[in-house]
Amino acid sequence: MLDELVARFGPWSARAAKVVVLVAERPRGLAELVGETGLSRRSVEAVLALAGARPDGATFRLATVPDGLAEHVRPRGTPERSDLLGTLTAWIDGAPAARRDLDHVAATPETALRRARWLDEQYDLATTPLLFVGDHDLTALAVTLVNPAARAAVVDVDEELLAHIDRTAVAHGLAVDCRYADLRFGLPPDLVGFADVAFTDPPYTPEGVRLFAAAALRGLRHREYGQVVISYGTGDGQPALGLKVQQALAGLGLYTEAMLPAFNRYRGAQAVGSRSDLYVCRATARTWRHLDRADPRTAIYTHGAQSLESTPRRVPELANLLDGEIAGVVGEDWPAGPPTTRLGTFLGSGLPPAIRRRPGTVVVDLAGDPGPWLLRSLLAATVPRLVAVVPDGHPDLAAPVPFVGLKYALDVRRHHPARGLATVTAEPVPVGELDTARRVQRHVLDRATATLASAWRDALVRHAGHSRDAARAAVTVPPGLRLLDLPRHRIAALLEEIATSVA
Repeated sequence: MLDELVARFGPWSARAAKVVVLVAERPRGLAELVGETGLSRRSVEAVLALAGARPDGATFRLATVPDGLAEHVRPRGTPERSDLLGTLTAWIDGAPAARRDLDHVAATPETALRRARWLDEQYDLATTPLLFVGDHDLTALAVTLVNPAARAAVVDVDEELLAHIDRTAVAHGLAVDCRYADLRFGLPPDLVGFADVAFTDPPYTPEGVRLFAAAALRGLRHREYGQVVISYGTGDGQPALGLKVQQALAGLGLYTEAMLPAFNRYRGAQAVGSRSDLYVCRATARTWRHLDRADPRTAIYTHGAQSLESTPRRVPELANLLDGEIAGVVGEDWPAGPPTTRLGTFLGSGLPPAIRRRPGTVVVDLAGDPGPWLLRSLLAATVPRLVAVVPDGHPDLAAPVPFVGLKYALDVRRHHPARGLATVTAEPVPVGELDTARRVQRHVLDRATATLASAWRDALVRHAGHSRDAARAAVTVPPGLRLLDLPRHRIAALLEEIATSVA
């Protein structure tokens, strides 16, 4: 019965369960049940039919309460614990420095705890998966600390932040899964349809709010009752900006079910009075008709090279890179000729067959790379030769990611094809030079856009001589997960685990 209610009502299933519990206590009429639960008459009737409640005149009765329902509607709200705020404060103080180019402004520890308690009071977190779309404020850690039965996933572009959240969760036994994603290029496939409630504190631009809200919507598994909770604030002298943001949400077909004023407080954010409101939104039928038509912009922030005021870098010298046999190019401003794909398509799902199956070099314009795109490009493309143009100060040029050496040998040419840029040429490391364990690792790296469990199993069978049953038993990752979506620190740890599985 509980599973049926969760499937039908999602995060509202606790209210639905209360209908059953009330009718089992004593006969009740529809008006009383509506008043006690806040559900509509239509929904109450659906619950009664699902529970098999018998009509008795103007009332309904039920002999017993199905197992698990009473606990599902318990008064939620954890006991006050004085140590929780101190623990959260230490975690937030130990987090990586805020990145101005990502519009990071940390919420106070008190706000993280307030959010966690509010979520725990509103939903039965044991049956309500949570998705945090960006989580610089560590709200996912807060909510799983407040309620250890909660299950959460975090998706973020900041690799250092993901490492901090992941390591903290593992150290304290909290159920928080971390995924890397630049939301402009899509949500990781295993998080699509994952959650009943999605929470986000997005960049405070109409474009940023729309992008993060759209990603949150894609993360919902329940289209009728799933909820998107958004932190957003505007300065007292900027009502026009607030209107634009609300129009962006309305453009997604989102209905604002509730708004809690000044719910969030920040360490900074003086432009918005160091506080923001909490919007509780639900999708409408219009949302799902128009969601996939969104064309997210690269510029969504208020600061840095990818802010709304920034000018995209144009590199006229890109044509000089098209020497020899070119399989295809990735980017927007290439000369006509070779097959072309968009950067978002490439970083989200890899190269299309029209490029992947052609011999020759793939050239990628990463001149606007904020940091993580180069590694993701090297993972997403398995080709005879790849040439990427990146900013000359790219962090991965000074300290290359070690596991990339299992797949590609890299050659870096500074100040090319123009000042301020660098060219990275990647050529595959011959598989014959690798031992068995590294061949298995390489097989998985070459298939970063495929399902990780499948690639790992195939690698053990092909390169380590495992039977299919033995390979299946050795794989320890959940279905649907891709290597491309793991934070880089997790990829390094996973490759060690893959090497161990060879024995």
